[in-house]
Amino acid sequence: MKCNIQEKLFTLLRSVFVGGSLPKDYLSDCSTEDLHGLFKISKKHDIAHLIAFAIETNGLLDKSNDCFTVFSRELLTAVYRYEKINYEYNRICDAFESAKILFLPLKGSVLRQYYPERWMRTSCDIDILIHENDLEYAKNYLVNDYGYTCGMQSSHDISFFSANH
Repeated sequence: MKCNIQEKLFTLLRSVFVGGSLPKDYLSDCSTEDLHGLFKISKKHDIAHLIAFAIETNGLLDKSNDCFTVFSRELLTAVYRYEKINYEYNRICDAFESAKILFLPLKGSVLRQYYPERWMRTSCDIDILIHENDLEYAKNYLVNDYGYTCGMQSSHDISFFSANH
């Protein structure tokens, strides 16, 4: 029986979000090449950490397996990314609250609560809506009082970068 990577991908994702355990031999029909293909496609879609979680939770690969190591690294990276972005999110919320700037978090910051674990919702930025009238004050406040640097600016968006980017 040949390993169907797409089927494996969706079954592993389903186990993360819907629950239920998979048999320990679920990936036994997959060659190392198949597992690398599974990693490649899951990495491309930024879900390798979720596949890693399913693999670890269900004990589907031996920890000495090179593929286990590759997936496990993605899981740890996702947790690290979450911790970094969550730190900055809380910092920005504190800044806006102390400056009395009304704001509304959007997208990933809000959606995280609906995932089984908050770190499962990866993100590389923080989207926050503020009133246009507060824009210059918020911009100056983040730059001067919190050490952010201002990046690209368009008609509806300003990029800010923290010291740890």
